[in-house]
This record gives sequence, structure tokens and C-alpha cells, in this order.
Amino acid sequence: MSSSYSPFIPMITNPSQFFALRQKLSTQPTAKQTQLATSAAAVHLIQNTQNVTQRNTNNMEAAVKRHNNKFKNNLFVHVTHEARLK
Repeated sequence: MSSSYSPFIPMITNPSQFFALRQKLSTQPTAKQTQLATSAAAVHLIQNTQNVTQRNTNNMEAAVKRHNNKFKNNLFVHVTHEARLK
């Protein structure tokens, strides 16, 4: 094979076929454009997921704060720290 050989030469027999093939290929996204679109979609999905998680966390914190009053005056000491208080 020589360096001037192109796999498209057997398909193209006249200039109109070349322009038709060029038009068809120019409408397709490049590999870089496809990669960029995929990355942007992934970032968008991650941001949406984080927003939902953050809203759920805020709701859970509010629920915990409501029930916090019954432990307000109690002191819990773990066994490992008991010796320090004697």
C-alpha cells in the first residue's frame, strides 16, 4: 500500500458523491464533541443527585432536631472515658 491510497477512493466515482459523503460526515459529531457531551451529561446527573441528597439530608436533620429535647439534660459517658471521671 502506498501512502496516497485512501479507502474512500473506491466509493467515490464523481464529485457529487464526494460532496454527498462530505455533507453526511460533517453532520456527525466528532469524537471530542461526543466525549464532551457525555462528560457534561455526567456532571449534570451528579449535580442533580447531590441536590436531591442535600434536600433529603436537610429534611432528616429537621426531623432529628424535633426529637432532641428528651436527651437535653442527660449525660452519656462511654466506658472508655468512665475512668477519667473517678
